[in-house]
Amino acid sequence: MPTDVATTHNNIPKPHEDNDLDYDMGRIILALDLIDVLVFSINTALAGKAATGHQHAIADIEGLQNQLAVLADRVSNVSVTLDALEDTNVSDATQGMLLQYLTGKWTAIVAKAAFFGVDPIAGLTANNVQEALANLQATKANQADIQAALDNLVGAAPGTLDTLNELATALGNDPDFATTIAGQIAGKLGTGDKAADSELLDGLDSSQFMRSNTSGTISGHLTVTGHVYATGYLYINRDNVGDAWIVFYDDNSNTERTFGWDDSANAFVAEENDGGYHKLALVYDGSSANETNLPIGHVIWCENGSANRNGSQTCRLYDGDSRQYSCNGSGSVLSGTWRRRGGNIFQRVS
Repeated sequence: MPTDVATTHNNIPKPHEDNDLDYDMGRIILALDLIDVLVFSINTALAGKAATGHQHAIADIEGLQNQLAVLADRVSNVSVTLDALEDTNVSDATQGMLLQYLTGKWTAIVAKAAFFGVDPIAGLTANNVQEALANLQATKANQADIQAALDNLVGAAPGTLDTLNELATALGNDPDFATTIAGQIAGKLGTGDKAADSELLDGLDSSQFMRSNTSGTISGHLTVTGHVYATGYLYINRDNVGDAWIVFYDDNSNTERTFGWDDSANAFVAEENDGGYHKLALVYDGSSANETNLPIGHVIWCENGSANRNGSQTCRLYDGDSRQYSCNGSGSVLSGTWRRRGGNIFQRVS
């Protein structure tokens, strides 16, 4: 079956290597006719355009001289005073007044309520702001008055309980402290009941027990000789920044080995027996032929490679072929750094 292909912009037929000469000859004749029509249209359009180097005197352009004269007259009559502007109201401005944008216009006002947006200050005018503020300050409480009030509030409280924050901390930040204490007292043994036997608690006090429903923070080290089960997430380095590690113990070499997230490498890494750290290899398990963001460690077969072994190379999708990758061409570039591992095999390393 003949293959019909055409140009991108004007859809002009093109010959194709799969077609025989008889079929493509008609397509070539049609293409020439279409090109002739396009060239004719372009020549016609260009004939109606003015030359780039043409010049005319102002007097030769109809109406231009009159319009320039009108514009010059208007510019010469422009007022340079504020009250001539449409969005100002300064006809009553006097010495020391200020401008403020009110109800769509710049308005001249005195420095009082209309400017500060607060209740008027007694005796305040445009020229005595400092004096009025000094008078106002004299009627307010000074630092000594405020300190005396604070001293009366604190009273004889000790230094460790003389702030609201210290009091809240002492009460365990419990807004229902009274109810909590009442409930705890009600749960205690009465004076006639038998005292608790410390041996039944294996000699441990309450600070050495772990509750099954705890949500607090444990400081220090926690050693578990059995199994640890988690039904939710296990967070490592949750509240800090940087690397996050899990340490394993190598009995053969009596050496600790680490596995975790290397923030500078932006990847999961593991410490091997030689003491070096290496990124973990991952694989892409999707099915998209156009995927360009393959995971670190992924290996591909890439045509036309030129790098030495372990040298870096730009890898991309093969032009017009959804089955291959290429090291040249104009296909979409694969994300990350790729290194040649021998032959045409390349691996993403970062």
